[in-house]
Amino acid sequence: MNFLHPEFLYGLFALILPIMVHLFNFQRYKVVYFSNFHFLENLQMQTKRQSDVKRWILLLIRMLIFFFVVLAFAHPYFLDSKDKEVYSSNTICIFVDNSFSMSAKGDDNLLINEARESARQIAKAYSPSDKFILLTNDLSAEQFRTISRDDFFVKLDQIRVGGVSKPFSEIYPRIADLFSQVKQSNKRIYYLSDFQVSSFDLSRFSNDTTLQINLISLPHSNSNNLAIDSCWFEEPVFRQNQNLTAFVQVRNYSNRDFENIPVSLKINGKAKASAIFNVAANSSVAVPLNFSCNEAGIMHSEAVINDPGEVSFDNSFYFDFSISSFINVLEISDKIKNPYLKAIYHTDSIFQYSEQNLQSLKYDELPKYQLIILSQPSQLATGTISELVKYVKKGGNLAITMPSQDVLDASIGAFLRQECGLNIGMIDTTDAQIQFINTQHPLYKQVFDGSLMGTELPIVKRHFAITDTKGMFQELFRLQNSDCIFGVTPLAQGMVYVMGIAPSDYFGDFSRHPLIVPTFINMAFTHYQHQKLYYYIGQQEVIRTNDIELKGDNVLKIKGINNKVEIVPQIIPTNGEVQLYEQNQISEPGNYQIVDGDKVIDGVAFNYNRFESNMNFFTADNLKKMVDKPEYRNITIRNLDQGFSKSELLPNSPSSTTKWLVLVALLLILMEIYLIKFWK
Repeated sequence: MNFLHPEFLYGLFALILPIMVHLFNFQRYKVVYFSNFHFLENLQMQTKRQSDVKRWILLLIRMLIFFFVVLAFAHPYFLDSKDKEVYSSNTICIFVDNSFSMSAKGDDNLLINEARESARQIAKAYSPSDKFILLTNDLSAEQFRTISRDDFFVKLDQIRVGGVSKPFSEIYPRIADLFSQVKQSNKRIYYLSDFQVSSFDLSRFSNDTTLQINLISLPHSNSNNLAIDSCWFEEPVFRQNQNLTAFVQVRNYSNRDFENIPVSLKINGKAKASAIFNVAANSSVAVPLNFSCNEAGIMHSEAVINDPGEVSFDNSFYFDFSISSFINVLEISDKIKNPYLKAIYHTDSIFQYSEQNLQSLKYDELPKYQLIILSQPSQLATGTISELVKYVKKGGNLAITMPSQDVLDASIGAFLRQECGLNIGMIDTTDAQIQFINTQHPLYKQVFDGSLMGTELPIVKRHFAITDTKGMFQELFRLQNSDCIFGVTPLAQGMVYVMGIAPSDYFGDFSRHPLIVPTFINMAFTHYQHQKLYYYIGQQEVIRTNDIELKGDNVLKIKGINNKVEIVPQIIPTNGEVQLYEQNQISEPGNYQIVDGDKVIDGVAFNYNRFESNMNFFTADNLKKMVDKPEYRNITIRNLDQGFSKSELLPNSPSSTTKWLVLVALLLILMEIYLIKFWK
């Protein structure tokens, strides 16, 4: 025999009560005087004998009543030989959802507090000798082991909400794999969550019907939420004292409109911009924040909204960008320096313009330039090509213009074909005017206000047509005959700009046209567009920066500005660039610095993933409809108000004898009443 609630067996000590009542009979006798007892002696002996028998029978009945009542409360059940091994112990896995949505208010308390209390009640319903597993979204290696009930209670109090949210399809296989290693035990899963639509993907998991799963729903009292989900700039370049506009996209995940919501922008800890916005229900709005920076360097930025909702993790958005005090530009040529290029870059003090000869090129200096112009080369050596490719793959910008000759050297054509997927045609000496300019490309986005109608564009006397073979090439200039003469293609982390002409009178009047100035200036500025504004925590994205040089045993670190986080990232040199992986060491959002000793190399920003911003949830009724299928017969849906007694939590446990024990106790009570009333 086994008991669901063996603690009630202590009630058997109450059996002493009827014994004491019977041993100490406190009935007082009244003296009656008779003149002669001769006729009463036989009657008195017979009545006393019957009274003793009646009292002992009543004592036995009352003891049995106490015994069966206590036994009924203890909930006894019997196991056959087959079930003894299965029900000899329990292994209970309780998952407590500690994602950010659980920081909202439930019916009576914060959802995370309600989840902790419910998990505590579940554990109390089991025996102290049972084994427990406590899991959260962290899914750390430490959690995947069985612990005692006392240790379970200690770890339960240590659970805090965090930025990690795992889908059900990822959590369940880990539990099933762990349970496969547990033998001779009754295994049960309790999943306490608010069942956010974005994370509870029931249809994507492979169900094991031998495991009993209890889904316990924690309903929200308020599901309104505003979130900043992204940020971007429309300006292709960042310069000192330039008017910039940062756009923050605010999404309304509510069924109501919001009006006059403030948003503010801080850069390096100083307030830079603010705005007021309105956003309709279940929609988004891009809020412009206008500002300027009169200093160069890394701009650690934070945009903040005042969200009236209860969930606040997505109210702040961090991003980093850089403004350089100067831009290094290098022109590499064979013999004759291009006077037009020199004139362009000498018009602004931000440019540090240098010239080098192709035959005496200093390869070790290439990484310091933001733009390298390979100006009208007659041919290219293998070593030069290798160094230029390495420079571009690490994030540099390379511009190539065609030589002033009618036949292109094979080395130039092979370089563009093999590395960039571009074919350069034979020279065409027919005069043609530029008809198409890609005004949507960052190079020209702020150059033209509207249509090119009425704009006098350059005339080309001769050109080399450019055709793409990889599908990565973006056309920037196209002639009337549809030949492309200027475009850009990515190469690893850098960009290669290819011109089928050159800023030279030999090719036409492009060298004297106003269009030449923004073309070459913006090619230098767009170097900084390759840097990513922000990253998401837990996404294991590659962190790239253009200014890392590995020398000796130097150790790079990522340090927090808004917090005390300091980590050593994994460093992997790949294809001439250095890639950093933070390996989930960063768990707090904010602005960070990449440092090498005392030198700050770059800035990087991390934000919580907006996976949980959408505050839509499955209700208990939704869940019941979802699991109302034969393949989900092992899944039970529960509400908090149902309670967590062991008899309820183990609906498939062996049949108990409780109802028969209660029935026997009632029969004994009726028997006692009958004896007292009718046995005289």
